Amino acid sequence: IYIYIYIYIYNFLNKTILEYLACHINTVIYSYINYKVEKKVKCKIQIYVY
Repeated sequence: IYIYIYIYIYNFLNKTILEYLACHINTVIYSYINYKVEKKVKCKIQIYVY
């Protein structure tokens, strides 16, 4: 039981970290076009969407 919970948490953290990195890369691209404030907002919105 503990092993399954650990794997679930590990996969969840891996997923969120990968999504955060993908979000960060997207915001870096957006930052060339948009303002820094919009960059932060889009990053937060993308994280909440997942």
